[in-house]
Order: sequence, then C-alpha cells, then structure tokens
Amino acid sequence: MRGIPRDVVADASTLPARNPRILIRDVVHSSNPRKVWAALAPADVIVTNKAPYLVFLNTPLIVQAYLLGVLGSATCDWFGHLRINLNLNFFIFNTIPIPLFDARDDRAARLATLAGRLALMSEGDYGEWVALGRPIEDPGERAESIAELDAIASLLYGLYDAQLELVFDRPTRSSVADVRRYREKWLAGDVV
Repeated sequence: MRGIPRDVVADASTLPARNPRILIRDVVHSSNPRKVWAALAPADVIVTNKAPYLVFLNTPLIVQAYLLGVLGSATCDWFGHLRINLNLNFFIFNTIPIPLFDARDDRAARLATLAGRLALMSEGDYGEWVALGRPIEDPGERAESIAELDAIASLLYGLYDAQLELVFDRPTRSSVADVRRYREKWLAGDVV
C-alpha cells in the first residue's frame, strides 16, 4: 500500500474492517431517487465489494465527518444525478465536486457534527466518532438535523436561493421551506 508506513500495514488493529469507516453504495438502481449513498459502518463490520469504503491516513475526524455530511447532502446527490446511472464506482466518485473543508468556517464544523450524530446508531462500536455527540434517533430531530445539514451544504456549494427548487424537488429530501429557514439563520448569523 503506497504511502502507508509498513508498521501501520502490519498492525491488524489498523485494518479498515477493525475500525469505523465511511462506505459508499456501488449499485444504484436507475429509478432510485438518490444516487449518492454514504454511511458510517461501525468497527468489525465486513462488507462486500458493492460497498466500497474510504481509507484515511492521518485525517482528522472532523474532516472525515465533514465529508460524510457533504456526501449525504441533497446538493451532492444532485451532482450525483448528473453522473450516475447504475453504479457509483471510484472513477465516478472522484468527479463529484466536494467543497473544501475550512477549519475556520463554523458551517463546516456544524455540518461535521450533524453528520456524525446522524450516522451513529445506538448499537455498534463507532470509536472516536462518539465524540461528535449522541446519536440523533428522534424522527423529528432527525428531520430537522437533515434539513440543517442540507442547508449548510447548499451554502458551502454556493447555491443561490433560486436554485433550491431544482435541488430539493424530491419527496425523499428536505423541504425547500425547511432548507430556506436554516439558510436564513446561517446567513443572519443566528445559529446555535
């Protein structure tokens, strides 16, 4: 494995399957309303080649959680619809635009926290991911958190308000009204 020190490769505890990791869904049905699927797998979960995963070397958890949040956003999924028909392989995955993480941007930190909390389940070993907060299990709180995540991602992607109708036109996504409400809070600086 190029770029990974031998002692890391030789240590069984560093194997991806021994640690939580971000998975992407390879097979996507052409009629599926979503094209980009990403999830956090807990440690000690084995997956097949239809669920490729991302490997990070010395990447801070907040950056990994940020990427998970962006991948889970409706805006990223919209870009996925432009490129994906039946499979999301790494050739296509690498063409999906991802806003760069900026540690000085409060929106990036909030998106990472929301993504981490939304990804956690009450059972499973999520290692250091639990530092992002408790799992969001209440359906109402989940819906609000997803709407805020979508709003933040739309701002990070630089979407105009008029473009929201195009991106959030699916019943499986946050409503345009909810996304606008959170966008307005972030633009006004009225956020928690």
